[in-house]
Amino acid sequence: MIQRIKVFIFVLLSVNSVFNMAVAKEVKCADVHGLQTVLDRMNREYSSLHRTKEDAFWREYMAIPGYDENALEHGEKALSAYLSDPSHLEEVEQALNKSQLTRMERL
Repeated sequence: MIQRIKVFIFVLLSVNSVFNMAVAKEVKCADVHGLQTVLDRMNREYSSLHRTKEDAFWREYMAIPGYDENALEHGEKALSAYLSDPSHLEEVEQALNKSQLTRMERL
């Protein structure tokens, strides 16, 4: 599972750098913006889940009164489920295919 997470994160970082390279080269393709939309949404979703988990961690670690004892476990499970969801990789691949970037631009 750790390996799958590492591959997913690598793919996201790679795709984001491809988009930035495409913009730098002024690639004229409206679908490249669709790729950026997918990446932006995934970044927002990941950030939200990660923040929820981190907030729960620090509330528990600092023993803040009134914290939910199960919040950290739920946050970790939600983040893990998000990272291991294979549909994210498929969605990025579909957006890449629609982007009409050349093979070299994808690298």
